[in-house]
Amino acid sequence: MAKKVKKELKSSISDKEKVLSLYPRAFVEQMDDRYTICDEEGTDILCEYLLPYGKTPEQAWEYASLTIKTTNHFNRTHPERLSLELEEEKSSRITRRRSK
Repeated sequence: MAKKVKKELKSSISDKEKVLSLYPRAFVEQMDDRYTICDEEGTDILCEYLLPYGKTPEQAWEYASLTIKTTNHFNRTHPERLSLELEEEKSSRITRRRSK
């Protein structure tokens, strides 16, 4: 039982660290019996991604961490990210290396 609690605490801390790396002044806000994460301007991070509010602060940090993972995935795999210019630069670098 103690190992499970320790593991949950560790994952909660890592979720919080991930969120704070992108939103340095993020904080937990309590609304009735629900918790949400807000950035320094007071914008609700969970509401932007249409995620439910957490029943505990740890669950709210977990949901906010999920939003960051989702954003990173979209930014990495978005089709417009790979433009023709980048492909041309890449092929010219390869050609220069081969010609040396």
